[in-house]
Amino acid sequence: MCEEEWRTTTPDSIEALALVPTVPLELQDQIFKWCDMPDLAVLCQLNKDWYERIVPLLWREIDFVWEIDDYDGVERSRQFFAFCDTLMDEKPERWAVLAAYVRKLNLGRLYGINIVHDGDRASYDEFKFFDDSYAAGRRNVFDVIAQFTNLDSLSVYIKSWWGYTSLETSGKALARGITNLKSLKIGGQMSTDILLGLLAKPENIEHLSLINLIQSPGQDDGPDGIVFLSGIHDRFTSLENLHLCKLADLDGRLTDDESDEDEDEGPTYASGMRWRFPREAEVSVLEEWAALLLHSSSTITQLTLENRYLCGSSYTDWDRQINPGTTHPAEYGAYSIRESQRLLFPVLSREWPKLTTMTLVGMGNTEDVAQAVRHLEPRVQIEQRLASLEKIEGDATPDEISTPDDFYD
Repeated sequence: MCEEEWRTTTPDSIEALALVPTVPLELQDQIFKWCDMPDLAVLCQLNKDWYERIVPLLWREIDFVWEIDDYDGVERSRQFFAFCDTLMDEKPERWAVLAAYVRKLNLGRLYGINIVHDGDRASYDEFKFFDDSYAAGRRNVFDVIAQFTNLDSLSVYIKSWWGYTSLETSGKALARGITNLKSLKIGGQMSTDILLGLLAKPENIEHLSLINLIQSPGQDDGPDGIVFLSGIHDRFTSLENLHLCKLADLDGRLTDDESDEDEDEGPTYASGMRWRFPREAEVSVLEEWAALLLHSSSTITQLTLENRYLCGSSYTDWDRQINPGTTHPAEYGAYSIRESQRLLFPVLSREWPKLTTMTLVGMGNTEDVAQAVRHLEPRVQIEQRLASLEKIEGDATPDEISTPDDFYD
């Protein structure tokens, strides 16, 4: 399994690793802790004793983001889930042992959630294999993750073109199985059932990152933000590190009544998109953020709030700098900035007794933001940054929106 799943070690490193058996056992254990997945995969093939000692380490922290080529990471994650799916059916006892080892799962990007066993690496389209319903098995990746009952850290970003059918069963499996999760970084197109399943024990969560979460693929309209925190926002009693980031409306107009429609081409927007941004969904997301912040203000030590503006590359003049959040609101991001400040600034006016670091990205001009959080200085380190532009080609689907850098850490 090890050699099949993660084989990227050079001949020189293999030769060096072969010398490790001459080292005392306690030093070998220290060496193993510093090895990455490829090295451990090679080591566990050298002899049976090492196999038994290293396999738990290899499964303890599964990380597919170390790949130099991100597409290789996506392919290896496909192989991993196909392997798990097979093992669950053919060797359930062995699977139970291996699944119990997993503590950390860093998947980075996935194109959908279906488990596909046969991958064709002949073209770019192969990387959409997770959405290949014809080749998919009866399980999805979250059905497998639900088996990692000792998992305490998960990071995954879903890029998908298609909407999902009901995932209620998968969500319930996660709620039953993932009860020790302390760190969750999740983004992209998600199902409410999956999100609620992962957060079935919000009181255990210490580190939470919700990045560009959207509910619908956005093939015909803008991607709708997903609302799911309303029933659990007051249960995050251990939350220390919180990062909330959403897609935002780059259009400079404050109301939908203002229009510069062309009779032949229809409305044009500052974002360069062919559709209106789903402003109602954006406000609903902000309302949930405000409620979560209100109930977690006594425990949070690090907080990041972020607007990321969607922008069509075919329309925007890239020769001039666009800085949503610092450019005058009448030009860019006016609606998102106004609503973010209206709903979030009143919560930020609290004392936040344990807060040490606050980062606000694309939340307004420097003076407005500074005024809202001045009462926290100098005890809290305040950082303001320019909002980034989520540059996309073609339709505004999750598949076209770039995977955030947050998932390559």
